[in-house]
Amino acid sequence: MAVTLDKKAETIAMSVVQQTTAMINAMNALEALEAERSDAGIDLTQYDAVYAANAQTEHVDGDILNGVINTSIPNIKTYMDANGHSTNLQKATRGTR
Repeated sequence: MAVTLDKKAETIAMSVVQQTTAMINAMNALEALEAERSDAGIDLTQYDAVYAANAQTEHVDGDILNGVINTSIPNIKTYMDANGHSTNLQKATRGTR
């Protein structure tokens, strides 16, 4: 049986809502991690040996981690907010128009 375009569009819509929600949740979690790091006064570059000893983090170092949570994420958020992208994403997660 062929998939109708209605069903295909509905499937795409549901996936966009799910993935947008995941993206916003990830951005919020990364912002929270930066706040936690900053509040604790942790310099992530001092723990490269710890990351290297863990199979899940052996490919990163403190510079990479800092680049993500205190450089890239704030810049992405600023860009998204300044250009209306945050509004678009929020609309998709809440189902508002």
